Amino acid sequence: MKPAHATKAVPPPAAEPRRRPTINDVARLADVSKKTVSRVINQSLFVNKETRERIDAVIKDLGYAPDPVARGLASGRSYLVGLIYDNPHPQHVVDTQQGILDIIRGSGLELVVHPCNRRDRDLWGD
Repeated sequence: MKPAHATKAVPPPAAEPRRRPTINDVARLADVSKKTVSRVINQSLFVNKETRERIDAVIKDLGYAPDPVARGLASGRSYLVGLIYDNPHPQHVVDTQQGILDIIRGSGLELVVHPCNRRDRDLWGD
């Protein structure tokens, strides 16, 4: 029998997921405008060295990285490189993907891979 004063164990509250740092966070902590942070991210020459170093330090401390979707919406560019292939030898696809990834690494571009069937009439249109 359970004692009258026994209670159910209540699990501790779940930790809130850590939110992704934003450009606003970087600007606030570096004591600059969002535009200045954007200039540093986009490697503009119109930011003095001390300000650039301060912003770079905050970016590193926060682990900030621009959101590629937001960046694409703001610029009207997708920053995507597409690879469409017609089911060749699997190792060829892997080698091609690795070569493309080696070239675009650090450029802010992302690789999108999509297999296709060249016999599919929908692929070629009318």
